Order: sequence, then structure tokens, then C-alpha cells
Amino acid sequence: MDSAMITTLTPVQCARTPRFTTGSGWRVRDMALGADGSVALSGRQSGTWRTFIDLFFIDPDCTDKCRIIFSKEFEKSPHSSNRYVSYISSVQIVTCCDDTIELINYNQQSTTLSRTFRGRAASMAVSEEGDQHIFVGSLRSNKVIVFSSSGLTELKTITLTGLQDGGYVYELGVMGAATHTLCVRTAGYKALVYNITGDVHTELTAMNNTQAWSIAVSSELMMVLWFGGTLITAHHIPSIIGGGRHSSLADRDGGRHIVVCFKMDKSSTIRIKDNRLITVDWSTGEVKVYGKEDVFSLPTLLPALSSTINETEVTKLANYFKITSDQSITDIRVLVQHLTDAGSITRQNIVHLISACRDLDLRDAAQILSSYQSKQKHNVPHGLLYSEKELREKILALEEEKRRNAVLSEELLEVRCSLKNTSDDLRQSQNDHRQAQMEMAEESKALAEVMEQLKRIGGEREKLSEELLEVRCSLKNTSDDLRQSQNDHRQAQMEMAEESKALAEVMEQLKRIGGERDKETQQTAGSSTEDRQDDHTVVKDLSLAAAYGRLRVKVADDLTLDDSLRLAMLLNLPRAHVDRLRRVSFIETPGTHLLDMFMEQDIINMFDITNLQKGLLHIGLMKTNTLLLVPYQKDVDRDKYERNKTDELLDWPDPDDIAARPTTPQSYIQVDTEEGIVDDHTTTVPGDHATTETGDRLETPHHQHNPYIEHVIGQEGGTINIAGTSLVVPAGALEDDHVIGVEVIRDTDMYLPGNDDRSRITPLIKLHPDDCKLSVPVCVTIPHSAVIPEPDQHAVTTYTGHKNTDTDEVTWEEGKLTSTLTSKTVSIYTNHLSYLLVNLVSNETEQKHIIRVVPVVEGISSPKDDVVMSVFLCKDTDEDYNLLLEDHRTKVRLGNYVTYTLVRSAAASPLELRVRSEDDAYSLIGETLTKFDIEHVCRASRVQYDFQLKRNRDITVNIAIIDAKLTVQQSGQSATVTVLKTKATNLVVSAETSQQYLAQITEPGPYSALKKEVASRLDKDRCEKLAVCFELTPVERESVLENGESGQLLMKILDERELIMPNKMIDLYEGLKAIHLDKVARLILSYMDTSDEERKQDVAENANQGNAVMKDSVTPVHRDEELRDLLDEGFTRVDATLALKLSSRQLGLARQILQLKYRHIDSVPSSPGYYLHSEEILTSLGGFVNLEDTVAQIHMPSGALSEDRIISLGIVDAPDAEGPLAGRTPRLSPIIRCEPDGLELNRPCILRIPHCALVRNDQTDIDVYYGQTQNDRIGWNNVPSDANATMKSSHLEVVLKKLGLIGLHAADHPDMRKRLRVIPFISRMTDDTETLTVSVWFYNDEDTEHKILMHNEVSRSGRILLHHPESFTLERMKKSMYLSVRSTNLHCSLPEEERRIEINQDALWLQGRHRIDLHLRITDMTDEVGLDISSLYWWKRTDHFHFRINKNVKELRAESDSLDPFPVETSKHKDMVKSFRKLRLDLSRCITADTAEHLSRTMGLNKETTSEIKHSREPAILLLDTLIDSSLISMTHLSPLEKALVENSNEAAASLVQEFRKTNRTSYLWNT
Repeated sequence: MDSAMITTLTPVQCARTPRFTTGSGWRVRDMALGADGSVALSGRQSGTWRTFIDLFFIDPDCTDKCRIIFSKEFEKSPHSSNRYVSYISSVQIVTCCDDTIELINYNQQSTTLSRTFRGRAASMAVSEEGDQHIFVGSLRSNKVIVFSSSGLTELKTITLTGLQDGGYVYELGVMGAATHTLCVRTAGYKALVYNITGDVHTELTAMNNTQAWSIAVSSELMMVLWFGGTLITAHHIPSIIGGGRHSSLADRDGGRHIVVCFKMDKSSTIRIKDNRLITVDWSTGEVKVYGKEDVFSLPTLLPALSSTINETEVTKLANYFKITSDQSITDIRVLVQHLTDAGSITRQNIVHLISACRDLDLRDAAQILSSYQSKQKHNVPHGLLYSEKELREKILALEEEKRRNAVLSEELLEVRCSLKNTSDDLRQSQNDHRQAQMEMAEESKALAEVMEQLKRIGGEREKLSEELLEVRCSLKNTSDDLRQSQNDHRQAQMEMAEESKALAEVMEQLKRIGGERDKETQQTAGSSTEDRQDDHTVVKDLSLAAAYGRLRVKVADDLTLDDSLRLAMLLNLPRAHVDRLRRVSFIETPGTHLLDMFMEQDIINMFDITNLQKGLLHIGLMKTNTLLLVPYQKDVDRDKYERNKTDELLDWPDPDDIAARPTTPQSYIQVDTEEGIVDDHTTTVPGDHATTETGDRLETPHHQHNPYIEHVIGQEGGTINIAGTSLVVPAGALEDDHVIGVEVIRDTDMYLPGNDDRSRITPLIKLHPDDCKLSVPVCVTIPHSAVIPEPDQHAVTTYTGHKNTDTDEVTWEEGKLTSTLTSKTVSIYTNHLSYLLVNLVSNETEQKHIIRVVPVVEGISSPKDDVVMSVFLCKDTDEDYNLLLEDHRTKVRLGNYVTYTLVRSAAASPLELRVRSEDDAYSLIGETLTKFDIEHVCRASRVQYDFQLKRNRDITVNIAIIDAKLTVQQSGQSATVTVLKTKATNLVVSAETSQQYLAQITEPGPYSALKKEVASRLDKDRCEKLAVCFELTPVERESVLENGESGQLLMKILDERELIMPNKMIDLYEGLKAIHLDKVARLILSYMDTSDEERKQDVAENANQGNAVMKDSVTPVHRDEELRDLLDEGFTRVDATLALKLSSRQLGLARQILQLKYRHIDSVPSSPGYYLHSEEILTSLGGFVNLEDTVAQIHMPSGALSEDRIISLGIVDAPDAEGPLAGRTPRLSPIIRCEPDGLELNRPCILRIPHCALVRNDQTDIDVYYGQTQNDRIGWNNVPSDANATMKSSHLEVVLKKLGLIGLHAADHPDMRKRLRVIPFISRMTDDTETLTVSVWFYNDEDTEHKILMHNEVSRSGRILLHHPESFTLERMKKSMYLSVRSTNLHCSLPEEERRIEINQDALWLQGRHRIDLHLRITDMTDEVGLDISSLYWWKRTDHFHFRINKNVKELRAESDSLDPFPVETSKHKDMVKSFRKLRLDLSRCITADTAEHLSRTMGLNKETTSEIKHSREPAILLLDTLIDSSLISMTHLSPLEKALVENSNEAAASLVQEFRKTNRTSYLWNT
């Protein structure tokens, strides 16, 4: 190739991005070109090693300027790697850095997908033809990893051959569609071509140039920028690889297939797209653009053409074109000039020259010219590129193909004839087969005759039957032995339980006595005689504790379910406790539950079991009392009995009644006969599902109505919720007030539209009143029963039903409503109130439904009765389950429910329910297998299956055991097996007890009627305010607000927690007054006055009667006056009872004891502080709240807020603040508080939280927990919330519907790694300092932890930072990790045990921070402190971190270092303090004494503090100071006070607080 012919191109445009004009140290590593003409640059900054991506257009009007469309900087990667970039589409790019690859939508300025992979990236390219694949070259490796462009899925890894040791792919290009060709520039400056399997084709060279600086790929050309950065050649790759692949680098191209060649300005990286060449300089960032007409032109073509055509061939071409000249033409340039002047060729059309080269058999030249022609804008028909000879050969080939097709047609005709003959043969064969079948039928008749003969031989089987009878007798004896063995085993279990209880009581007594003895030993040293007496007392107490444990086991074994229920109702246990007794199994006996409840309620204890004795006598269990309780009570010391005496809840029964009462209830009397044990009454079984007895059977009330709720809604709109269904009426939908109702119809006989019931996924919804027209559509959200993982791929059909008032028929309209389908709900928008129904569009869609299997049993009158069990199948929702329990409350539940997942499809198999009895005492009557149609199970609200276990009266056992195994299975799916096992005595319920229990749950009484009346007058807003007044937990408040009948659930919770009781209604009265429900409060006041009058009458009647009691009896008082007074003052029952015992029932002393205890509790700060904090005012349009310099952020979408609110974001940092499931899973992220606490959003917001995990793919098994502040600790809900979270590479994304205290739990994966930082601090020294403490902190590698730690150590504790932090990665390993410390100064020394310390890796893994203290002894310290601190795994040679510290002593003495690492602007802080003082004065004018009292109760202050605030001269000032001292509010955290003011309807004061927060918005201030 003649170098003199090479032309130099001039750029048409030059530009430089703002990054390189204003910044320093930026270096370009990669460049990509977009289809729209945009340019993308990526690289990193020297020193900081931050990486960047810039996307821009070069301004056509001003060639030296860039129009930036996307720019982003990234933090330093762990290995300071470069960043690479390529285009995926017109709005999406892919970038790679280190071991992370990401998809970025630069229009939305967001990362859409991120993945990690093994290795580190050194280059990247995207295939532009066929399926888009991403190719990533690995650093210092011969591997190329291939990813899919849609999901970044790793497809395969290509191993490149021929690379030298340490060589890797420095630059990469991909060519081809079906079979990719890889164009590579190696780190050794080689330009290589590989096939897709990794085998090398050839090495490219040009004009003795072998070192390539950069490469670019365009269609079939590979452009190479050679050493020096000015020469470019374009090689035609198909011509190079057409002759087969090469196996080594020995074969070089040698420049034979170069298409164009030219020079340009010096550059470092080149890229080409659509013939548009763009270069960039790596250091200056200068981008140059070369014109399309200049790159592929005749001057750039001539050097390549001259290397393939010699002078003789040039002369032949001149003769071919009949060019006349004075001299022979031997120079290609002259020939091209002649052809151009003659118009035979142009820059864009050289077809004639190509044809000439083909006719003269100049193949290489023709190939180069064809490649050149394909790059021109005006292409020519493909046929013109062939010579006449080649065209004639193609015509002959076509004629030959036509002849072969005619031959194939004749062969096809012959095959058809052959097939016809074969069909005739097949018919004959079928006839022969029918004949054979007739012969087989005759043989079957003969076989039947043989079977008749066999039946006659059956007489011989009688002998075998007799032998079988003998075997059965033997088996019966064996069965009796086995049953006796089981009884012995149960007896052994009972004895073991007694000893376990006894041991537990002894251990508890030992702990208590040990604590008392330690206190006595510290106070005084007694005489030896006193010691011996104490030892004797200890031994006696331990013996009594053991006896008490055995007594509880024996008494619990004697108590049946009937006995337990009667005792519970007799001693006035709460209704919820009584309901718990009705859940039994083989390990959950009612007697054990009852005695535990008695101990919890302080009805009995180890020294006083009088109440239990009285109760047993009342229900007629004299034998148990005589044999067990009376001997035990005699062994109790009289003094201890008096000190630990419980409240007397019952009178001793009359002796005459005891003598007249039988020792066993009448319904249990049994008669021994020769035939066995027979009851004194008979039981008949009319069918398989019912039992009729002589006694009264308790009838179970059943809900016949559908869930229904109604509210008055006006022009302002509102929301109605019931049974999971919600109706949202927007403002302006109604012109005036209307009563709007929602009814959820689960089972109906009404005709429902749809071709297949299987497509129905929601209950029928009825909106009242009928045909009420609305100005604005309302939104109805209905939960559906299908499990739909991808709702976007499914559609639903909505039906609207209108009822004809004349005929009561419903007319359905299909598909006229807008709907939205999610994985759990369907939202429908309608302008009419009518019937609503939703069906799935596709009947072939497979659905999954989760059901609950609930086994219950009817109570029996005697252990010898037959047992009727019922198995209920209901939806897996708490609403359906609770409704089921309410309907069948009087039945006994066998353990807990289990869940099962149904598969619902067009060909779904039925659900099989199989029951089997495992004990001979009971046998199953009827079918053991029942099948249910899947459609029926999914449509119905519940399905019931009854089966009967018949008592085998031939078998006599001491304790009859009911043992049944229930199996639920759908064919092809896994089975769920439930063991229903219990004692028959646990199911015995007498008619008397049943009637008493039914009366208790059905008869309302004044107290129940009052609760019902109050509940009916409470809407959701007032329920929420009352829940705050009673300090309900967040879980309880959320359940109240989500329930369709919020008022009833709230009253139930208050009653069960004993926050309200028949004689304790004052708190409810004050709460109703606080929320301005004065009319309802007057109902409470009237009830309280009536109750006081009735109580006085009862006392007077008891005084006048003067009934005689037994000799040792005490006047019964259900609740003495002292205990009642303490309970009314708000103390708990357990604490009040204990205080009365300690004070010998002196009310004043007991009150002082309780106040001391509660004052101690109240002295603890009521909430952990949080230091990193930011807040913003957000409107209904949404917005962001960010923590600066961190990724922590709240993104509030448009429509999430109904009005302007101050939204705050804070990082909780308390010494004892632990995340959910602490100590079991790694702590990866901080605890976040989003406020206002408990705020429900209209649309979910997105919360970003930093984390320190290293994950390859997005992790979705993250549980989100809501927490609540309890004293100075954080308590977490046991059950994770419905919020979902995803772990990205650098942060966690949490989708929240409610704000609050947020904690995250990530599953501990085996391959998970954790990023940690380590940083050292040292304490300050004085003149008399002898020991310096060096604290080495290990903490999570994320910025919020670093900021908080620096604040605590430097600003608060005054320590000095010794070294900047270093990072390392922690893997879950069992190997030991050590901290090595060495002093480099002769005047400093360390203890021997601190020179090599083993690091607790569990603490590093499970906690967010971990500290190791080193104690440095100093002598004559005058110059500096020198330390060498490092850590390594013992089997590795490389350090995780290494600190070489030399600190001058003057720096350790200086006081100027104790500056806050995150200072607040002084002027701004002063203005804020001044504004806060003004706020205190303004609030003192707005808050009265009564308002301050209500605020104190709302904020959780105790009664004593509330009273002091109320009677203070300046109640508002004292209230604010108390709240600040208790850490409930601060100058930068006033949201709780604003919320409390709003709840107490003090709008003036609330507006003052809100205005202060708006004026003094905090951004990353540290609370003080």
C-alpha cells in the first residue's frame, strides 16, 4: 500500500462536555453512539476514582457545544474500576463497572434493573443485529460473559484462545446476527477476530502496523486505529473468515482486505455508526466528528485498491473501458480520474468498475469495491454487481433446478398410488380383527362356565374360616395387651408431667429464695441458729413447691371440659379466657389451661388454693378436694398462708347442699353390668350427622345475614370499609347527605352471569340505595380469592346488576365499567350504586386458592357417647374465620386450623377429604372418603363435612382416647394431614353448663348493651382517636381501622384487655369527652350512676340478711374496696394485688409502693432518640424527602396525600435499638422512622434505605415490620406487614401504604456477603494520664452508620479520630479472624492479651456495630503515639485492613478537635432557638389547663405528672418542658405534639406548631 496515496481527513465538528471544561482529573474509557445521533461517554476521575456517564448531542448550530440529555456520577467502586457504556434502545443504556451491570432509562433518570456477576469488567459491547445480547470482557481473564438485554440473565461464558498470560479483552465489538463474530483489541495491543466459540480467526495488520489502539465495528467492517492514533484502516471481515477459521495467530491478514484507509487528528478511541465516524481523546475529552462523505470516498478507497491491483491489471482495466491516452495507463489514480471525468463512476456509484473487475477475474478488487459500494447511501440492484458470465451460470442453475423438480413430481405420483394400495390392505386387516373378537367372546363364555365350577368348590373354605376365627381371637388378646401397654404408657406420661411440674415449681422457688438470701446476707450476718432455721424453711418451701406442681397436674387431669367451663364461669373469668378453654387437643387439656389462668389472675397461688377448693365443692367434685387439695392445704404454713392470701371470690357452700349433692354430676352416672358399662340414658343416632339425647342439646346460633354497613356521606365524600371491601366516595360525588350502604353477599341463589362459575373470583357486592346516581365515579375495591402472580397478563369482566322493583329480577350489563386488577384486589369505578360482580376473562386461567381447614366437635354428655365431628373449609381470611368461630362458639375446637392451597382450572380434580380412626375405642360410621367439587369450595363462603365416631362398648378402658387422622388432598398436589386426638373426657359438656354458657354469650345485660350502643355510634375517625387515648398498640389500631365494624372491635379489645369493665368506665367517659362525643359520654355517666345505686342496694341487703356461714369462712367480697380503688386509679390488677399484700392491705402504703414503681418506670425516656433527620412540606402532587449525602429517601407519588403535610424521615439511633428478629439474622440496614406516625396514604410511597449487603441479583424475600416505642426500647410486631421490599445492589426499596417506625428483616442466604467499615478513635489525655483507650469500631458500610458513629464518638464523647475508615467484605465463615496490634513507640505498651485479639464474627454479622477497646499504657510520653493495627484471616496473606498510626501528643491534648463532624450553621441555629422560644410563649396563650391535661394523657404521661401540669400556674410551659425532658419532642421533632393538638381539636395551637415547622424546616440537624 502506497503511503503517499493516504489522505488526511478534517473533522466537521469538535466539542467537549462541561465535565472536561470545568473539572479536573476526568478520563474517558468508553464511548457509544446512539441511533438518534447522541453520544455517550463513560470513565472515571483520577484520585477519587468516581465514575461517570454523559449522554449528549453535539449542537449543529454551534459545533463546539454539547447539549447534555443525561449525566450521572457514581461512587467509587470497591476496586476503583472503570465504567463502560452501550446503547440498548432509544431510551435505555446499559452500563457496567466492576462486578455490576445495570440498565438505565435516561429519559426517566432511573435504574430499571441491576445484576452482579463473577469477575470484573474490562470491556463491553452490544450486538446490534438479531437478538440483542450484551458481551462483557473480564479483567485479567480470557473470559467473555454474554447477558440477555431484557432481564440481564447470564446466558453463557466464552473462553478466548490464543491470549498470552495475563492478556484480556481491552476493547470489544460484535458483528453478525445468527452467528456472532467477536472483534477484539487486547491489552497487548493486538487486533484479533474470533468466532462465537472463542477460536481465533486471524490477527489484523496494516502497513507493518501490528499495535492497535482502538477498534470500531460497523456492519461487515472492522475499523482499526493504529499505533500513534492517526492512521485508520477498515477491514472487510467476511472476506477474512470466508476461507475458514485459523487455529493460531501465525496467520495474519496482512492488509489484503482493507476497504478504506486514511489519516486523521490524533485520538484514543473511535466509534462509527451509519458511516459517521466519531473520535474522542481520553485525557481532554475532546470529541471530533468526521463527515459521512469523507470517510467512504474515492480518495480513501484508492490506497486500499492500489494494494490489490498491479500496473498490468490497471492497463487491462483501461483497455476494458476503451480509454484513449497518449501513454499507457498504469496508475490506478489516473484510471479512476479518467472514469470519473467520463461519468462512468462517481463517489456513490462504482458499479461499472465492479463489473469490469469481475469480468477480468480481479476477485479481491471486486470484493473491496463491493464493500465500498454497500456503504454508499444510494445502493444499486444486487444483480448489477454480477458479470455476464456469472449471470449465465445462474440461469443454467435455475434450469437444472426446474428439471429436478419435474422428476420429483413423478416420484410423488408413484408414492400416492402405493398409499392407495396400502389403504385397501388395512381395510382387510380390520375385517380379520372383528372376526377374532367374535371368537374371543365365545372363549369368554367357556371361561364363565369354569368360574361356576370354582364357586362350587367354595365349600372347602369353611374350614379355612374356622382357622381364621381362631387367629382373630388371638389378635383380640394381643390388642388387649397393646391397649393395656398404652394405658401404662399414659400413666408414665402423667407421672412424668407431675415430676416436671414439681421440678419447675422447685426451680422457681429456688430462684426466689436465692434472691432473698443474697439480700439478707448483704444486710446482716445472722447467728448459726437463725441460719439453720432459714435452711429448714428453704427445704420446706422447696418441698411445698414440688408438691404444688404435682397437685396442679393431678387436679388438671381430674377436670373435664365441663368442670373447667363451670369453674371459669363461677369465678368470673373474662369471656375470652372461657373461649380459650374450648380449644383442646391431646396436649392442650382444659384443666391445665384453667389452672394457668387462675394463677395469672391471682385467684390461686402456692400458699392459698381456697378459691379452687370452694369452686370444686360448688360443682360437686368433693372427691378431688378431699383427696388432693385438703391434704396439700394442711401442709401450708399458716403465716405464709396469711401473707399470700388471695381475694375471696366465693362463699363456702352450705354443708347440707354438699351432703345432698352426689359426688359425680347426674349426667355422668354410669352402671356396671355384665355386658359392660352402660349409661343411665340412651343415645340414638337417626343419621350420620346428628345425635339426639334425653338431655337438652345446645342449639348453635348461626349468622343468616350478610356483612352490611352503612354511613351518612355528604358532599365532602368519605370511605366505607367492611369485610375487606372498601367504597371510596370522592368529594363532589353526592349533592347532599345520603345514607350509603355496602353489603357483601358470599352465598346466594341469585342467577349470576358468566359461562362458567369457575371464573368468578369475588363475592357479590350490593351498593345501597339502588340506582343512586353520582356526579363523580366512586371506587369499590373488592378482595378476590385467586392467586394471580402477574395481574398485568390477565383481564377481568365486570357486571353491573339493576334490580326491577316490580319483578325482583336483576338485569346484568357486561363490561361497561373501568377496573384495575392487582394480585389481591379488584378496583371498580362506577357512577351507579347497584350489584357488582367480577369474573376472569379466560376460563383456562389456572387459579390458586388458600383455604383453612377447621375441625370442631359437638360436646357430649358422657365419655361413652358417640362423637360427631365437623370439618369446615373456609377462605383464608381472618374475617371468614372469625365469623365461623362466632357461629359455632359453643362447639369444641380440636387444636388450631391448618391451611391448604387449591389449584383451580378447567380440568381440576376434586378435593378429597379422608378420615380414619386410629384407636379401637371408636370406629368411623359411613364413608371414609368424601370428594368436593373445586368450584363449590371456591364459590361458597364455607363448606362443612360431618362424620361420626361410634363408641365401641365392647372395649373397656380407663381413659377413652379419640384419635382420628384427617387428610386433605387434591389429586396431583401435596396432602395436608391433621391429627385430631384428645381424651373423651375433654369433650364432655353437660346441658346445665351449656345453657349457662349460652346465656353468658347471648344475654347482653346492661354492660353489654352499653358497649353495643357505644360501638354503634363510633365511626372510624373517632375509633382511631379513642385508640390513641387508650394507648392501643399499632397492630390493634390498624386492625380496628381495617375492620368493617370498627366500633365493635374496639370495644371488644378494650373489654378483653380490661381497659374497661362493668365498674371501670371512667376512662371511657373521659375519652369520649376528649373527642367531643358528649351525648355518648352522658350514656356512660348514666350507667355509672345506675351501677352505684345497685351496688349500694346489694351491700344493704347482705348486711340485713346476716346469713350464717361455715366456721372458718370469711364474708365473700368479689372485689374489696381497696383493690377496686387501685384499679380505678389505673393500676393493673397484678400490681395492685401485690402492693396490697406487701402493705398488709393498707391502702395508703400500697398506693405509695405503686407510685414508687411507676415513677421509676416513667423516669426512663419514653422513646429512643434519632439524630439524622430531615423533613419537607409535601402537597398532593407528591415529592421527595432526602437525607443528604445518603441514599435514604421517601418518594411520595402524586395523589398519595389528600392535603399538604409535613413529611419527615429520620434514622433511629438508640443504644438498645434492635431490629426485628435481632440476634438471628444479619443487621444490614438502619431503623427508619417516617412521620407522621400511622399516616395512611392514598397511594403507596417508595422508601429507599441504604444497606451493606453484597448481592448478585435483586432479593425480594425481605419482610417489613412496624415497630412501636415501649419505654426506651423498640417493640416489633410478631407478624410482618403487607408492605413489600426489594434489595437492590446499593439500597433497599420499600413500598409502604402507612408511615411509621420501619424495620427490615432479610433472609440469611449462604452466599450473602456483608460490607463493613473499621475506624479507630482514641481518648484525650491530660498531664496525669497513664492509660489511653483506643476504640476500634466495626460497623456497617453505609453512610448513615458512619455519620451517627462520628457524631457519638467525636462530638459527644470528645474522642479523636486516628485514621480514616477502611472497608472490607465479611463472609459467613467458621474460620477465626484476629486483630493484631503493635506499638511502634518505646513509651507505649499494650497488655499481652490485647496484642492479638480474636474478633467475634457473629457480632460483626448480626449487629450493626461492634467495638474492641485497647488499653495503651504510656510512660514519659513526650513526642507521639505510634500504633500498627491490622486484621487478617490466618490462612490468608493479605490484610483486610491495616492502620499505621502516628499521632502527635499535642493533637491528643488539643481541645479544638472536638468539633461536630456535621456542624449546623450557627446563625440558622440561633434563629431557630429564638423562634422556638416565641412558640412556647404563643402556645401558653392557646393551651388552657384542661387542654394541657388532655394533651398529657394523649402523649402518654402518667397521672401524677398530668395532675401537676393541670394545677400548675403555667400548664402549657410545664407540659412542653416535660415532653422535652422525656425525649417525646424536641426543637427539630414536633410532629407528635402537632398530631396530639389536632386530635384534641385545638386547631389554633396546631397551626402555630405547623407554621414553626414550615419556617424552620430541618435538614440533617442533630437533635439536642
